[in-house]
Amino acid sequence: MPAADVRRGDGADVADFIESLCTVTKDTFAGPSGSPLTLRDWQHQLLGHLFSRRKDGRRRHRVALIGEPRKNGKSGLGAGIALDGLFDRTGAEVYICAGDKEQARIVFGDRITLDVLPYSPDRLLIWGGYNDTTGSQSAIGTAAASLYSMLKTALPACQMYVIGCWSPTGSPGASITNTDATLKAAAAAAGIPFISPITGACYDATGALVATHGPWITGTGKVGSPTGVGNADTWISSDGVHPTDTGHIGLSRRITAAITNLMPA
Repeated sequence: MPAADVRRGDGADVADFIESLCTVTKDTFAGPSGSPLTLRDWQHQLLGHLFSRRKDGRRRHRVALIGEPRKNGKSGLGAGIALDGLFDRTGAEVYICAGDKEQARIVFGDRITLDVLPYSPDRLLIWGGYNDTTGSQSAIGTAAASLYSMLKTALPACQMYVIGCWSPTGSPGASITNTDATLKAAAAAAGIPFISPITGACYDATGALVATHGPWITGTGKVGSPTGVGNADTWISSDGVHPTDTGHIGLSRRITAAITNLMPA
């Protein structure tokens, strides 16, 4: 690796971002919970190589495969790189994938302990993702019931709202509509209001319909491939999955309207 490529690259900036803004989230070899995340020498070197640039200013690498043994800081480093990408002014698409379903469930559960409970929120939105529709409906229902039970036990005074399965098209597949129905049933059983992005329906804690605002996404188009019908033409990005800035604004307004209907008088 030419040293000049490392010097003109962005590795030092990424390392500075991580060490300045990221913290350890639980007691580990990296340090006690809440302490600054300090990178090791090899991690600084790795970032320098990974984000190096050629003389023409272009990235030297487009693909990198990084393998590490257990307990060597890969989670913290990966999270730091992902956060830097999200906040970088040039923009980035960041994906973090679990190795299997069990690992994914552990990560989701950890987020409650790390990102929710310490703040004792007065209101909480519970919303999974587009990729949370795989697996059997019974397994999804069981996982949802366990999650809701954990939250209600830990936060008995918190106003909670479950948002159902997201769909980037007005014609969602069966896995999405089935998951939406499964989450609705689990929310009603737990006594938590439910909001369906698929139908726009709002249900109170008993499962009774309170209001209907219509599907959040209509039409089957996307940016670059519009159909001329529905909001998907401008709300869904060219990848056909993620919302655009306009879409995020529209979705936030839909969520606000739904919660307004469901909040106690």
